[in-house]
Formats: sequence, structure tokens, C-alpha cells
Amino acid sequence: IVILISIPFALWGVNSYFEGATQIVIAVANGVEIEQSDYQRALAQKQRQLVQLAGRDLGTEYLDSPVFKRQVVESMIDEALEREFSRDRGFRISDDQLNRFIQTTEAFHTNGQFDIERYERLVGNAGLSVQGFQAQQRQQLTVDQIRTSLADTAFVSQTELDYALKLLNQERTAVYAVLLLEHFLEEVKITDEDISNEFDAKRAVYFEPPQARVAYVELSVARLAAAIKIDDSEVEKHYDDAPRRYSKPGSRSASHILLPLAADGGAAAEEAIRAKAARLVSEARGGADFAELARMHSKDSGSAAGGGDLGVIQKGAMVPPFEKAVFALSAGEISEPVKTEFGYHVIKVTRVSKTEAMPFEDVREDIATALRRRAGEAEFVQLAEQLGNIAFEQPDSLEPLTDQLGLAIQTSDWFSEAKGTGIAANPKVRKGAFSDEVLVDGLNSGLIEIDPDTLIVFRKLKHRERRPMLLEEVSERIKTMLENRQAMLALEQAGNAILTALTDGLPWSELLARYGLVEASLPTAVEEITDPQEQAIAVKVFAAPHPGAGAPVFGGGQISPEVFAIYRLDAVTVGDLSAIRQEERERVRTAILRRQGDLLFDGFRADLRKAADVKIFDDRL
Repeated sequence: IVILISIPFALWGVNSYFEGATQIVIAVANGVEIEQSDYQRALAQKQRQLVQLAGRDLGTEYLDSPVFKRQVVESMIDEALEREFSRDRGFRISDDQLNRFIQTTEAFHTNGQFDIERYERLVGNAGLSVQGFQAQQRQQLTVDQIRTSLADTAFVSQTELDYALKLLNQERTAVYAVLLLEHFLEEVKITDEDISNEFDAKRAVYFEPPQARVAYVELSVARLAAAIKIDDSEVEKHYDDAPRRYSKPGSRSASHILLPLAADGGAAAEEAIRAKAARLVSEARGGADFAELARMHSKDSGSAAGGGDLGVIQKGAMVPPFEKAVFALSAGEISEPVKTEFGYHVIKVTRVSKTEAMPFEDVREDIATALRRRAGEAEFVQLAEQLGNIAFEQPDSLEPLTDQLGLAIQTSDWFSEAKGTGIAANPKVRKGAFSDEVLVDGLNSGLIEIDPDTLIVFRKLKHRERRPMLLEEVSERIKTMLENRQAMLALEQAGNAILTALTDGLPWSELLARYGLVEASLPTAVEEITDPQEQAIAVKVFAAPHPGAGAPVFGGGQISPEVFAIYRLDAVTVGDLSAIRQEERERVRTAILRRQGDLLFDGFRADLRKAADVKIFDDRL
């Protein structure tokens, strides 16, 4: 959902925003056409999701690669087949279910409450209508229904659970030692002759690729926003016009007792449940401990053990009948039985806090920043169209962009088609700089999106051809490469020699002393192993066979290019089932069921795909 926070054309690509959508089909699944505009939107969303998860350091080359693009298309095909399946099988999501999902989505909340203005603004900023967004989410929730239906068929036997618990709680007693590359590097000696021979043998490898520098103009929301002046009166008006947004919302804490209704029960069964709920109301109002009543009678597995405590209840978070009852009670009051789709509830409100306005001075700067940002975005959209038009209509110079839009001309550092810094870290810039239009014809580039808030146009400033490099330019690089190569070979040979000697019966302690290695104990339980190096060693230790009586198991190998580890496994202790708490049993059971459910859904997708008629047009991606 957070992906929606972007300006509209960031989702489709700038050019399509100005040129209008072209109905190009990039794939067909069972006769359903997937259009390029939908693909571009999905591609942008997936790219932003990965950037948000991995940060800006994520390689942009991967996000623009054919492999990544193909993955996005494959995902869209799966979704199209799932839509067809759900429609044919009658899976549906009610308006109530959809509204509850949207209202409980935190991205649409302000100060903990659903904010209809924020919701409509974010959806609109994403280039979607509210109806279009709701249709999109309705389909996703429908697919989730299929996933849940399949997951409900998953089953784990007691034998399977016990086996998993024994494995998860297994402990292994082992010691280890490591050989480090740095120790072998100290012994390596590389001569000038070695460097020269390597250079002569591989001259074709040592060259500088074609290089380019570009002049460019940049249009960014941040710079536009920074130059905008916001009057205090405008800030105050915004504060006064949106009191809910700048308030700490009131809330209520509540506890409840849930008595569910049987799916196949009749009116008599329901009346019996309602009567029991009424008796619990009487007991609670008569002075009985509500928390104890909840522990004894509530069937809500998520709250019963905690005395029915549901924590803070805010508007929009619960089904309407429950919410209405909660907000009609005062602190300490107990409701009459309340019927919802889940059954009958007895509700006690335990705390009430009122909505409090946040002081203007506390939010003044935040409001001003938001208003500048909003104005900057609006100006950005307007100027972006002009930027694209001027660059296209006057392609022989960047000066018109400076004269008409006031954008300063900047220059990049040297970069190649494969690598660059600054704006050239973006693969679209590098690709464009070496295109015939820019490099040969000397024209302005098209609009290039550096990020959702930044656009540039550039043109060739300087260019130099591919050239062979001189020995003195690469001698240090060759020396380092040869040192690492020889040291890594020596590291591997030494490690394997130790393993062979251990297998032949030489004492562990004698070999450690011979190689000057230090023994360390590996933590016995998996959860205690937090050091990355020890985790890599533990993977090998826990994969080793059990040692025999009085006969340890030896093993090892490279856990990274710089480290070779050897270990001695002395004992394996199987997890004690009697010592495992019920909470852990349930956690592991849930994890196994979830995994089985995922496998069932993956199999379902694979079956849909196997039976489908699918065509992908790779040249249109």
C-alpha cells in the first residue's frame, strides 16, 4: 500500500504519461490480454517494493534487467489465471469485508485513525480512481480466500510434529578452528616479472571501455519545494481546516468474552448461546472478576488467556456492531450480549481517553513542510511536461531549458556504459548516453526518471573511445589479484590437508598446534549461535552424521573466500519432547501448517499454469 505514495507518472514512466497510453499487448493468458500500460505500472510497483525493502543500495541494473522484467510478467500471468479461476468458482469478497480491510490499513491512517482524505489523496496520487483501487484490492482479497481455503486443508500429524520438535531442539557439541586468508597472504611474494607476464598473457583484458561525460539539467520536487514560501496564515488555515489530522485521537481499551455460534446450529442453539452470554453479563455486573470469566468461558484464542483484553480499540478497527457497543459504554461498564458474525460478545470497556488537539506550535513546521512538498509536486508535474516538450522541440541544446525553466546546467563525471557515479549510477542514463541519438547525432536525451521525484535531460559533453591500458596503470590491480589467487590456493590446500590428516587418525590438538590454530567451542543450541561466521560453521556441523561411540566426526570446508573452517563434532543430543512448552508446540505446528499451505498454493498456481494457454512477447517488455 505504501507504494501508492508517489506522483502519477512515476508508476507508468514519464514518456507514457505525456504521450498517452498505447494499447500494446505484452502477454496473453487463456485469451486474456495483459497490456503494456498495466505491465509498466506493475513493474514500477515491484521496483519500488524492492527498493523499500533493500534500500537505495540495491543494484539498479537488476531492477532494469530482462530477468526481473520476466518475473513481473510471470506474476501478472499468475494473477490473471487466478482471477479467471476465482470468477468461475464463485469466490467473492463482500463490500463489508473490503471496507474493513481498507479502513484497517495503516497507510491510510492519521494519528491512528482511518483518514478518508488521506486515503483518497494517496489513491489519486497513484493514478488510480477509488473504484479502480477497490477493484484491485477486492481481487487480491479474493485470491487470499483461495489461499486460505487451501491452507485449511493442510494437516500435521503428531508424529510429524514430534519429529520436527526433536530436530529443532537438537543440540550438538562441537569445537572448531579457522584458517584465515590473511595469514597466507603474508607468505605470498609477487615479483615484477609475475605482473608483467600476467599482463602480457591477458592484454585484451586490460582496457578502458568507452567513456562519456554529459551536461544535464535536473528537475526535482525537493529543489522546487525548498524554494516555495509558505505564509503563516496558510499554515494556520490548514491546521484549522483539518482538526482531526492534528489531534491525538481518543481511544478506548476493552475486554470481551466471545461465545461463537456453530455453523450448523439452529435457532435453539443460538438462543442457548445468547442466554449464556446474558448470564455472564449478570455475573460480571454483580461483581465477578471479568478477566476470570473470560479465561473460563471465552473462545477467542487470541485474548482469552489474557483475561479477554483486546487492548486499544479505535474506530474502524472492529466490525460495526462490536464498535457501536464499545463506543456507547463508559469506562467500567459492561454491555448486553452483542451479536456479530463471530458469535455473541460480552464487552467491558476498561479505559476511555478523549481526543486532544495537538498544539499548533508542535506541528507548525511539519505542516509547512507538507505544504511546500505539495506545492512542489504540483509545480513538478506542470514543469515536467514543459521540460519534455522543450527538450524534444529544441533538441540541439540545453540552453532553452535554462532560459525558459531556469534550470542550471550541470556536468557529470566520466562514466562507461557499464559503470558510473552520480546520475550515471542510473542504468537508463548510461544506456541513453551511449545511444546513437545522443552519442552520434548529438541530440538531447528524452526525459529520464532518476527517482520518482527527479527528472533529467542530458546531452553529450565529451566522449573518448575504448583504449588499451598501460602496464603501470594496472600493475597494482594485477599484483593484488595474483596475491589473492595464490593465497586462496594455499588456504584451500592447507585446509584439505588438515581434514585428510584428521581422517587418517592424527590427533586434533597436534594438528591445531602444527598450524597455529586456536580452538573455539560452538554454542550447542541453534538459537544461541548469532555470530555470522559461527552460523556458517553450524550449517556444516548440523549437516554432519551423528558420531559413533567415542568416535567424533571431523569435517570442514570454505565458509567464505577468506575463511576455511574445520570442526570436531563430539555429541548429538536429541530434543527432549517433555521439556517443550505447549506454546512452542503450537508455534511449530502453525509454522508447518503455514508452510504446507504455501506449498499447496504454489502447486495450485503450477496446475493453473500447466493447463493454461500462455504467450509472452519478450520483445515488448
